Amino acid sequence: MNYHRSVEDIKITKRDRLFLFVVVTVNLIIKVIPSRILELSNDEVYYWTYAMFPDWSHFDHPPMLGWVIQLFSLNLKFESELAIRAGALILSSASIIILFNLVKRLYSRKAAYFSVVMYVSSIYFNIISGLFILPDAPLIFFTLLALYYLLPSVTVNNPGRKDHFNILMFGFFAGLAFLSKYNSLFLWFGVGLYILFRNRIWLKKPSLYLSLLVTLLLSVPVIYWNIKNEFISFTFHGDRVSLFTNPVNLSYFATFNLGQFAYHNPVLFVIYAIALYRMLRRKKQKISELNSLLLFLGLPLILVFTFFSLFRNTLPHWTGPAFTCLIILSSEYLAEIYNKKKRVLIRSLSAAAVIYILVLAIGTLQINTGIIGFKPDPKQVYPGENDVTLDMYGWRQTGNKFAEFLIREGLSEKDRQHVAIVSNKWYPAAHLDYYVAHPLGIKLLAFGSIDRIHKYYWINKTRELDATDRIYYVTDSRNYHGPEDFASYCSEIIPKDTLTIEREGRIAKYVYIYSLVDFERDSY
Repeated sequence: MNYHRSVEDIKITKRDRLFLFVVVTVNLIIKVIPSRILELSNDEVYYWTYAMFPDWSHFDHPPMLGWVIQLFSLNLKFESELAIRAGALILSSASIIILFNLVKRLYSRKAAYFSVVMYVSSIYFNIISGLFILPDAPLIFFTLLALYYLLPSVTVNNPGRKDHFNILMFGFFAGLAFLSKYNSLFLWFGVGLYILFRNRIWLKKPSLYLSLLVTLLLSVPVIYWNIKNEFISFTFHGDRVSLFTNPVNLSYFATFNLGQFAYHNPVLFVIYAIALYRMLRRKKQKISELNSLLLFLGLPLILVFTFFSLFRNTLPHWTGPAFTCLIILSSEYLAEIYNKKKRVLIRSLSAAAVIYILVLAIGTLQINTGIIGFKPDPKQVYPGENDVTLDMYGWRQTGNKFAEFLIREGLSEKDRQHVAIVSNKWYPAAHLDYYVAHPLGIKLLAFGSIDRIHKYYWINKTRELDATDRIYYVTDSRNYHGPEDFASYCSEIIPKDTLTIEREGRIAKYVYIYSLVDFERDSY
């Protein structure tokens, strides 16, 4: 009997591994294509500076993303878009495997299969944090690892040695999640609520406090950097979510919730809502300890930022980690109703997967070809100013055409060390840095208040302007900002050239180049 069981277990394990191999491989192949051909977005190219100029923390976020980019690009030995995004691709693939094994251990194989299908069909998990190189990429990876150790252990009433070890591991991965993004603090907030309301026995366990200490120790780099810089990261994010200086704005609220609906795939969002509704209809005593913990971990983050969205412009992906809990909860629900509603579930999840594929395919095509033509806005002053897809298009052309412009200016490759580009905001400064200045060996500096130039406040200190430098101001028609900010710091502003950026043979936008004559280099 035991022999037959072991043989069957081996067969099941092989099937599970084959399933994961196929899903991870196919999904990776699908995402490699846009990762290679799409230019970096405003945020992605800005985070490249985290790897170029590593530090214990950064103005906007903790240091983890910079370390991830350094690791997977071999410390920027490879600097293509694919190399910069490699960390997101690999970490999201690993996240699929972690999620499958976690849900299989918590619920069942069937639930694990459903969890993986939901994960790869999610725009947020598989594109925003699984293709683009954003802080959410390591955040979700470490969040899932934290849950992997937390969920089976903190819910027990008589914890053993393994449970105490798991709680320590939770603290370790929660700390790494904090080094990725600040909203990971809701992991500890959720654990605290669960322990206070459902399982106070952990308040007597030293391992809980040791785990918290591990998280705090891992946060030391961020705290250290902020002490050196007057806690500027926390004041910046505090200003982003301050409430009482603003009236209720239903437009912000609607945009935030519609964004969540779209980011997490409309089909999946409905599944999450139904699963939550069915669970919350039960009496308190009928909700398992595990599901109670998942609710405490997930709902506070969603509720807090939903409340913020009534007053401030709140970004939909800020609640992303909470949806890991909703996927896990929903996978149990789908496994329970599968036999009764098999056809409906297959159709629904197939529709979710199709939506994901369409978003990825159409989005990639639209960015690179502008295949869907939109009627020009009569209020549009500059070509492409209302086309958000141009944030990820035309920068390679800009770099090539700027090199041609320098030749027309009579500047050789040797002369480029005496050329500088200045900008007045972190975007397009980072795009100009990555696609123009860095490849051509030109200095780039961003001048302005710290809330406009962000990390460039520190980058500027590593790049000095010489008296012999030719200084150019560059802007484009997508996000046009004239050179007026520099008017009082130079004797003359001369329009030098207009570069035409084309997409599929049509003018997509213009790039404007100005020469700043007698620029006062010590003015900023």
